[in-house]
Amino acid sequence: MIYRSCDKPFLIECRALGWDNDTIQKYLDYRSKRSDTVRRGRTAFKDSNQSKVYSAEFKYHKTHGSGKRFKTIEECEKYVKRITKSKLWAELCGGDAKVITVDSFNARRWAGMAYGSHINLSVSGYNQYVILHELAHCCGNMHHDVSFRRDLVRLVSRFLGREQAKTLKQCFLSDGLKMTIKNKIKSPSEWLASFNKMAAMRAKLPSASTNV
Repeated sequence: MIYRSCDKPFLIECRALGWDNDTIQKYLDYRSKRSDTVRRGRTAFKDSNQSKVYSAEFKYHKTHGSGKRFKTIEECEKYVKRITKSKLWAELCGGDAKVITVDSFNARRWAGMAYGSHINLSVSGYNQYVILHELAHCCGNMHHDVSFRRDLVRLVSRFLGREQAKTLKQCFLSDGLKMTIKNKIKSPSEWLASFNKMAAMRAKLPSASTNV
């Protein structure tokens, strides 16, 4: 039986309910995976939402553009420092404001790229929105999933405006991108009811080997 030590009480509960080891393991696997999803703010292991996020941002830019454009990398650095000194930034970083370094790079495909505590910007990325996008990665979201979108909308609201944030959020939602993750983790009894329901539905499906 493979499980985390914090899930041992649920193992004991499942055994008390008379479950077999196979069913218990399936529940513990569900609980582990669901806990990680809630903790990380990610619905997928791979960055599968990237292209949809870019598409939603393209729609946003049609309405609000990319904010102020900066002439030099030094102006970009100054804007980054302004953001990273804010209370919001410290909050998004988990209490300790992360210091971010900024450099320019030559790239035709990318306006900006984030690596942990560092941002590279091409000339096309010398603007407020691209910087906020990259900072949303730097505060702990090296992906484009729910927590990234949530933090980006908060940064946009604080540094570009509430109307811009409202539009961006709506663009994400209209493209089928979630903005929240349900925190609820099913109890053993709730999970078993759902598991049995799905099993019954599958049993009603025609067999792949059935001749038509």
